[in-house]
Amino acid sequence: MSPSLIHIDIDTPLESFSLRVNVELPAQQIVTLFGHSGSGKTTLLRCLSGLTRPKRAFIRVDDEIWQDDRQGHFTPPWMRSIGVVFQEASLFAHLSVMENLQFGFKRSPNPSATQLQHVIEAFDIGELLHRSPQTLSGGQKQRVALARAMTTNPKLLLLDEPLAALDPVAKENLLPLIKSTCKDFRTSLIYVTHSPHEVAYLSQTLMVLNNGVINACAPLLEALSNSQNPWILGDDVASILECEVTQKDPQFGLLLLSFTAGALWVKDSGLALNERTRVRLLAKDVSLSLSQPKDSSIQNTLPTQIALILDDPKERSQALVQLKVGESLIWSRITQRAVKQLNLQVGQSAWAQVKSVALMD
Repeated sequence: MSPSLIHIDIDTPLESFSLRVNVELPAQQIVTLFGHSGSGKTTLLRCLSGLTRPKRAFIRVDDEIWQDDRQGHFTPPWMRSIGVVFQEASLFAHLSVMENLQFGFKRSPNPSATQLQHVIEAFDIGELLHRSPQTLSGGQKQRVALARAMTTNPKLLLLDEPLAALDPVAKENLLPLIKSTCKDFRTSLIYVTHSPHEVAYLSQTLMVLNNGVINACAPLLEALSNSQNPWILGDDVASILECEVTQKDPQFGLLLLSFTAGALWVKDSGLALNERTRVRLLAKDVSLSLSQPKDSSIQNTLPTQIALILDDPKERSQALVQLKVGESLIWSRITQRAVKQLNLQVGQSAWAQVKSVALMD
């Protein structure tokens, strides 16, 4: 088996169902673990960390085997190269921020002052070191908790909805920090969430858990364009496009983001020319026209070909249309009445009108 993979094979009974997961995940990536409350996400993380011992499991991270019941092997939590952050920061209230960091740092198999300083700088907590956790805001506490988890330089970082209790501003401040962690520390990250926005922003690989069973495990763009289950993240069906900044319009404060066979104008968020970014298009914000729209306030229109038309099983008046733009696929949610009136057919050419674009920078 390649040492660059994380192999998880777990079978253990829970209260109302069994957790049965058998996947191989790419290392040094952000894997988002999506699922509704009670689907088994936290239990899976506890099994990986060793805090819960599953009935049967094989768990391998890089070249380390943490559990193999066939060989009677179980590595206890404190011997696993792992960092864990839950919804609550769980900092030691009687210790300063620096002392909290040092508590984690002492567990490192090869502690070095350079590593500790790198963590402090990467998480921008130098001004907090002397303070008590009780004086920190929720966002600051989670920032310190993330830093403490990284002081041991773990092979695997597990984040269990770490932003769930934070206000929107604190969330947006921490998301870029979490996104950069894999690259900065060359670690693997499994991020538990039930937020489609967090999935779209962070995910390289998406894993969806439902009643203890993996419903999907694939690169994000592939998972969201899968015609077998476009509702994989819930009712807000969306598409993700990887783009590059190819033009700036300072007069109107806009950026032109280009992707394969298309381009979209978005608000200028400060990205530089040639910088790469990701956008999210909600299907409900994409309408269709059989002719090129003219004299319209909608600035983003794309020539497309209809690849698929699906009935919405949750809303009989709605339909999902998958559109091909070059090699890219996007979803449009329109009414069944519109499908009939326009006589839409697979293979037909159409113009997509994109009313709103969410920039994931």
